[in-house]
Amino acid sequence: MNVMMEYLKINKRFITKYMKLVLSNKYNRKIAEEFYKTYVENRYSLIDEQLGKLNLKNEILKALDNLKKDLIKQDKETKDIVEQTRLYYNYVLYFDYVINSKSIEKIIIQIAEKKYQNVGQEYTELASAIYGEFLINQKEMQDFIKGFQSNEFKLEFEKSKNKPDIKRTTIKQNIKFPLLYSEYAIAKAMETEPISEDILFVEYHLIASAVINDITKGNVKSQYIASLPVTVLSKKQKAKRVLDILNSEFMKYKITFEISYKNFEKNKAKIYDLISQGYKFAVCIENEKLKQEDIKRLEVFKYIITDENTSKTIENSNLKTQIIKF
Repeated sequence: MNVMMEYLKINKRFITKYMKLVLSNKYNRKIAEEFYKTYVENRYSLIDEQLGKLNLKNEILKALDNLKKDLIKQDKETKDIVEQTRLYYNYVLYFDYVINSKSIEKIIIQIAEKKYQNVGQEYTELASAIYGEFLINQKEMQDFIKGFQSNEFKLEFEKSKNKPDIKRTTIKQNIKFPLLYSEYAIAKAMETEPISEDILFVEYHLIASAVINDITKGNVKSQYIASLPVTVLSKKQKAKRVLDILNSEFMKYKITFEISYKNFEKNKAKIYDLISQGYKFAVCIENEKLKQEDIKRLEVFKYIITDENTSKTIENSNLKTQIIKF
């Protein structure tokens, strides 16, 4: 299951219900689809370390304004419907955590008051209906996130020493085994090839749910580094199924796969292919003697995980790739 796509289905259901309520007889499905498409493309694509929430808001609104102009230019008879749709999309940014609000109830009252002024009808019924849909959406979203939680497995996070917003994830099991098995024996069994690969399905769903949880809290800063066993890369169908869980631009931005330098050297073609598909990698380099041409090639990675001694060599090379330490 592609977690981001499932999240967006929930997201779209609420936004569609909200727009139908607030626009009533001026709701136009085709125009609404155009606005939603533009909104999502900008809301979940304009994610960058240098792009703060204020700029994200401005870029989204600018894209919606440009769409409004284009749609009116294409068909002047829809001008009123397009303008009304654009007007009420301002408030979607509050529902979707682009803009923080201390009281979503006050935002909903503002929407209803605006509708009342524009159309000339009482707004309390509209405010109640929007708030009811908002609560339903909140519950659906929380149920969606909780659906990935498990009593048998949980994620642990290790913050980077020099970049605390970057966290390395580790999956821990809590399965009840007979007492005759030691913790060491259980851990070693979990690391064996078929089991460790199958556990990736659980791990990546848990990481994806952490990202969705970040979205619902307006957190764009947290980044996650997850393991990707190289044994999976040689199994085309399994690799595709595992990676499809995280196959969205937003997930690819938030989640980076960790690989050792030795495994990168052995699997360059496969790693380069995944990078070309938009997946991000962090290369772990410890106690490696690298030539200058080797260091230059590290620019394809989002992060370099290294120790103190190796980091000095890399830092002196003026490489743009971020160096992180755990």
